[in-house]
Amino acid sequence: MASDYVAPPPRFTDLARASRIAAGQSFNVIGVCVDTLDPIQCRTGQYKSALTLHDPTWLSGAGMEFSFFAKSADQLPAVNDQGDVVVLRNIKTMINKGLNKGISNFSSTWVVLPYVEVANRNSLQDLKEKARWRKDGREALTQYSKGPQTAPLNEAELKYARWIAEQEDPSTWAPIRARTQMDVANTMASNGGVPAPAKQKFKLLQDLELPSDNAYIFADLLGEVRRIYNNDFLTELYVTDYTTNGQLYNYKFAVHGEGRTGDPHGYLDEDPSTWPGPWGQMTMAVRCRDGQSHVANTKVKVGDFVYLRNIQIKMDKDGRKLEGNCRDDPKNPKRELIEVVKAKDERRIEVLRRKRAYEEKAEASAIRFFRDPNQARKRRQRGEPAEEQLGEPKTKRSKNRARKDKRANEAERQAQRKTVAEPAEQERSLTVNPSIRIHNHKGLLFKTIVDILDPDILHRTTPNGNPYRVPFQNCTYKSKVRVVDFFPDNIADFAAPRKVSQYDELDDHKSSDEESDLDLTQEGDGDEIKWEWRFFLLVEDARPQPGCQGRPTQMQLLVADDDGDCLFNMDACDLRDKKNETALASLKEKLFHLWGDLQEKKEEAKSTAEALNVKPSARPFECLIKEYGVPVRGSRSGSTDVVAYDRFFRLFGTAI
Repeated sequence: MASDYVAPPPRFTDLARASRIAAGQSFNVIGVCVDTLDPIQCRTGQYKSALTLHDPTWLSGAGMEFSFFAKSADQLPAVNDQGDVVVLRNIKTMINKGLNKGISNFSSTWVVLPYVEVANRNSLQDLKEKARWRKDGREALTQYSKGPQTAPLNEAELKYARWIAEQEDPSTWAPIRARTQMDVANTMASNGGVPAPAKQKFKLLQDLELPSDNAYIFADLLGEVRRIYNNDFLTELYVTDYTTNGQLYNYKFAVHGEGRTGDPHGYLDEDPSTWPGPWGQMTMAVRCRDGQSHVANTKVKVGDFVYLRNIQIKMDKDGRKLEGNCRDDPKNPKRELIEVVKAKDERRIEVLRRKRAYEEKAEASAIRFFRDPNQARKRRQRGEPAEEQLGEPKTKRSKNRARKDKRANEAERQAQRKTVAEPAEQERSLTVNPSIRIHNHKGLLFKTIVDILDPDILHRTTPNGNPYRVPFQNCTYKSKVRVVDFFPDNIADFAAPRKVSQYDELDDHKSSDEESDLDLTQEGDGDEIKWEWRFFLLVEDARPQPGCQGRPTQMQLLVADDDGDCLFNMDACDLRDKKNETALASLKEKLFHLWGDLQEKKEEAKSTAEALNVKPSARPFECLIKEYGVPVRGSRSGSTDVVAYDRFFRLFGTAI
């Protein structure tokens, strides 16, 4: 075996560095093929082959995997034996299941050099002349280019190829992988047969079953992590997908702390009240070892949804319950088999649906279930009761609901308020406020509030001449207005809390009335509380229309969420909290630019009627308005699809 180190040729890299190249970047590499899969036809009609390449820099696992795609099988690398040296140019990387893999593209080229010929010849010329043909009639030097023709190999490239081939120990090569199920299916289909349905490796917990002749199976799982236990040797993830399997540990609901739940193996002396649910046989312990234990410790948190690959499912040491084991892949020890799923994955959505159904059932049965599993431990640490007695009704937050009802009534009265004012004593300045600007919306012409609210624009006529009326328009406008009133009256209430539910991403999820009544003094079920802007501005046209008696036409504008962030250039927060006094002061200063001394005049008014007659002093400003419709609650009745809508207007794209 040669011992002198030979560096990769110019413009080439070794496999260890190639595996760390960012996805999408091109590179050139030379490696010894230690594993290969024959070409198969994909569902797209393309052909695919795969190689695993190794060189002296690759210290753990079989090697780096490469995938090649072409319109026909004869356009793929023709590797005949383990040990053949493959020269790849313009290969790119992609991340697949946590690993960097090589993948061909339209400009990729390759040369395959037989292992025996590379090791026994001193020059590329010898290789070309003396080993032109193999006994089976195929060329010893196979070369294919999808793009420009590959340049001839030079002496440096051949020297490196020969050196890495000499470093290989064939006794360490694993046997070539057997034909895959897809290989067999393609062969049957090409001969007119009907292949058997492919076995699904992904399984639900309810479908896990060990065959009578096997002590274990391997499966992919997706579920929510409800608990994590770890020590120096392993990490245990307690995962549920909210399906039931009679061979899983039975978590029994305990009343007043009776019974034992939580750690089914009895390793930890943990109070049963810290188990967050679900109850019954819905959760499996997955033991992660070696590198996968590190992944679980550093990347997975309680409450995460995880995709677990190639999990060994077997009975526990007592032979009574199923458990999972997650170990490193022997061929790719660096491959991460645990992936946190955050995107809108369809399987994750299905787990969420089952979780919601379980939560509703548990609530109907007066069984305490924590939507966020972290809440069980937090309650126990504070010494609060974690479980409710069976049959005990939920505590009504009467104070909070009364406060909400009062605000809702005030909002309704404000929405119906008809503002009447004395004619202006003199023409006010119509100079636009330079402190308030709008985003660039080309093509929008100025429209007065009178024109926007004109009911005639909602009337339409069908092509046959039949009149009809639309409830609203999905339109945007540009206007020049001034603020004459606002609601709520207390600026500290311009920001309101909203519960961001885990189920919001479900298409059919609707927030209940109870969810909207937030009591911030009590801990909820773990959903995130988000503060967002939510208030109304009463605005009027900057200039009264000719012939208009009294005040100009007025409109209510909702300012909410991101539109408020844009208007104030600041995030919403709890403005009643003393910790946010600086934010409240900054907000009042910005609002002064918006409406002048309107706030002071409203506070000085001795009655509601007097407050309504406050004359605006601020200069008008340009703003953008969007019109939309909101279904009237309860307007859908029976099987009819007719829905009534309320017409609303909202401020957007405007900044102080």
